[in-house]
Amino acid sequence: MRESIAVVLASIIWLTPSYCAQEANPPSPQSGAEKASAEPELTAKQAKLRDRMGKVAPDSWIEAKFQNQQVVTGRLKDVSAQGFTLLIPAPDKLQDQKVSYTELKSFKRVSRIAGKTPTEQALLIPKGSLVTVRLKNKEKFQALLEDVSNDGILAQVRQANGTDMRKIPFSDVQAISRAGGSKVETGGKTVMWVAIAAGVVLVIIMIVAFARYASGGD
Repeated sequence: MRESIAVVLASIIWLTPSYCAQEANPPSPQSGAEKASAEPELTAKQAKLRDRMGKVAPDSWIEAKFQNQQVVTGRLKDVSAQGFTLLIPAPDKLQDQKVSYTELKSFKRVSRIAGKTPTEQALLIPKGSLVTVRLKNKEKFQALLEDVSNDGILAQVRQANGTDMRKIPFSDVQAISRAGGSKVETGGKTVMWVAIAAGVVLVIIMIVAFARYASGGD
């Protein structure tokens, strides 16, 4: 029994100094400089590409060429200190393509793309535009393009009793084209002719009033 107690006491005495040393010298948190050094450093050319990309307007179309000669084209989504993200049109959805400056060889802005698929067509049309949507089930309608997501579009569709917000997946869309204007039409031509008629009446009234004033009035 005495021997067991002696062994326990010896263990406690041996472990106590090392535990106290750990408490007195806790591991220091990683400094900002150490974190920065852990990130891959950019070459002068890559830093220049980063600075150029920082001046590109959001939603611009970019053609990026990688070090392995792969080329991708997409719309600029966001930019960071280490790279940027492009929205790449695929047949039935939009894909996020992250590009690091360390793997980038060059990039350039492009004015437009072909717009052959619904995803490409949706990216080419500004939000808030009036569009004509043709679905694969032969349905066709006009709508106000509210938003474009990776999976489809959000559109304000005209109904008999007003308008309805509708989320349409790209997998259901045959084609999207810009119809012109910036609102869902509800008798736009009638409003235009009423405005013209009101303007003509106002001009006639002004002519009559001026004629009466010139003649001295009655």
